[in-house]
Amino acid sequence: MKIEREKITSEQFEQKFKEILIEYLKDAGVEVRHKVVCGWNWDAGPDIPIWIIRQADTDKATALRVYWSIEPGYHKQFDREQVLNDIPDWDTDKEALIIFDLVEEIEEKYVSGFYQNSEIAFNPAWDTTYGEERAYDFTAYARKQNVNAVRKIPDIMFEGLDGRKISDPDDWAEGIPPYMGPAFYQKYDIV
Repeated sequence: MKIEREKITSEQFEQKFKEILIEYLKDAGVEVRHKVVCGWNWDAGPDIPIWIIRQADTDKATALRVYWSIEPGYHKQFDREQVLNDIPDWDTDKEALIIFDLVEEIEEKYVSGFYQNSEIAFNPAWDTTYGEERAYDFTAYARKQNVNAVRKIPDIMFEGLDGRKISDPDDWAEGIPPYMGPAFYQKYDIV
């Protein structure tokens, strides 16, 4: 018996997928949220990482990982008015402004103690999510930019966190848990 898949547009597909992923993440543990942000493809937009960083039970390491993934050193070169004035016409979603505001939101929440969970290890100057041989320093560019930045990155944002190491989510496609994608694609047909 052939199962009829619901026909939806790519925009509807993206929206449904975001809704289902958020519902899933509500009950998922801190480790799952961290894996999502480690592999997140920012071309899919910032909605999922934004939802994650707005949850008080999100781990500090996860918030810090999102923060460094969006290159705060770059965004700290500008003030909000500059960003508003320089948004190109093609950026209809105003994503440059959304990311600028996201840097500020995470920073404010992190510095103020909004994130209380601290179970996961993360060092922005030596991220070993993908193994020691592929360790990455998120802070190198920011340290150079911080000298002449319009707004400085607070020292606390550079500090590493001790905790449980989360390994490379290599079976996850772009931050999506492996068991979610296939079931979703079987249900919907993009037209």
